[in-house]
Amino acid sequence: PLSDIQIPFEIYESAYEEGLEEDRKWF
Repeated sequence: PLSDIQIPFEIYESAYEEGLEEDRKWF
């Protein structure tokens, strides 16, 4: 399960850096 969480975590961090305001919609 750790890998299952790390995969989305990397994508989440990437989107977070791309746009904090736009990432707010993901929350």
